Amino acid sequence: MTELENFSTLCDEYWQFVCETEPLKAIMAGIETKEALLFKVSLQDFENRYDRAGKFLSRLNRINPEHFDTTAQTSYSLLQHELEVIRLHYEVKNHLRPSLFPMGPDLMLKYAAELTVLTSVARAQRYL
Repeated sequence: MTELENFSTLCDEYWQFVCETEPLKAIMAGIETKEALLFKVSLQDFENRYDRAGKFLSRLNRINPEHFDTTAQTSYSLLQHELEVIRLHYEVKNHLRPSLFPMGPDLMLKYAAELTVLTSVARAQRYL
């Protein structure tokens, strides 16, 4: 497998991780999810994201992006930054601090609902 194929596989796995751990993002991206909880915010959820981000970061750092085109190099840098941010937020216990702005789950859910197009009764049931 080439470096680019390894990177592409890692990106696919990371997106699945995001959809699994942050179901609202999956819904906003138009991806169906069977997940009952839209916000996974328990201490175990944050620890799980921290651990898995570390594993992704370790794999990413073993990939050499030297011969990637500009788009792939940019994606590599963005993924690296995103994984580092997930880990840093946990390390400084950001998940234990109250939000300074009114942007909690209720506002996020309202925002997502405003963007959602309900095309069937089954899709509408998700929001009841």
